Amino acid sequence: MSDVDKLRELNQLLEEKVIERTQLLARAKRTWQSTFDAFVDPLSIVDRSMRIVRTNLAFAHHRGIDVRQVTGKLCHQVLFDRESVCQGCPVAQTFASGEAGQGELEQDPRGRIFRMWSVPLQVDEDQESEAMDQAVCHYKDVTDEIELTRKMIQTE
Repeated sequence: MSDVDKLRELNQLLEEKVIERTQLLARAKRTWQSTFDAFVDPLSIVDRSMRIVRTNLAFAHHRGIDVRQVTGKLCHQVLFDRESVCQGCPVAQTFASGEAGQGELEQDPRGRIFRMWSVPLQVDEDQESEAMDQAVCHYKDVTDEIELTRKMIQTE
């Protein structure tokens, strides 16, 4: 077998591996997107400027907009119709501390109350925790739960 034939064979093997890995990456991406969208509570990934990097279908459904219209917009504008960051925003806490944050937000224009959690997202394995540039945000509408608690307290 000549050197040229060996190179062709190696090139063919390399091309097959590239195709296989590309298919595996595409499958992993679809699995991740499906998992993210399967959550019934709104989820989003937000960057340091409070812009939405990615959101799930529940987030878009809650706001009654197409999920493709959300990326790049400010989270407090999209979710709460606010021009400034929400008071007590856990995302701001997460970016300031590099740790998970939690809070309750009552600034929803429809009068809904949300419990919100944010967790730092390490995009690059080599990054220090202080250098986190994104956070995963989980929003849970707790309005009905709080109202039920109030009613129970009044009943007692």
